[in-house]
Amino acid sequence: MYANQFNRYKTDQYTSNNQGKLIVMMYDGAIRFIKEAINGIKNKDKYTQATYLSKAEKIISELKITLDMEKGGEIAKNLERLYNYIAEKILFSNLHGKVEPLEEVVLLLVDLRSAWDQISKAPVQPMAQANTSMANVDAAPVQRKSLSVRAY
Repeated sequence: MYANQFNRYKTDQYTSNNQGKLIVMMYDGAIRFIKEAINGIKNKDKYTQATYLSKAEKIISELKITLDMEKGGEIAKNLERLYNYIAEKILFSNLHGKVEPLEEVVLLLVDLRSAWDQISKAPVQPMAQANTSMANVDAAPVQRKSLSVRAY
């Protein structure tokens, strides 16, 4: 019985770490695609601009739909607003061929990526210890749903 519980705990720990790494990879992809779109705009290449902004927007949409609004509390709501803001900037840049909003988006995504990278590298705490350390935190951590990996 205890071996079964231990194996399930180890599987959950492994899955959580992998989800964090997957989120970091998604940020990496979005940042790369936006930088490619910026190059497309600078080179007046509408096809490159539209293709890479579409790919970046799909990643942002995927990040948004994986938010658990019930368990994530205020953090999930703030991330949703930020993802909406990023999506608006991507749309604006695609329609108007402007680089500046995309440069702002890259800075935001780099900051988010850095935070998720730290989270994904943090050791997973046992539940009793986690509950004690989270006692003074107002919002629950964001619980991510399983992410599907698609080729963009």
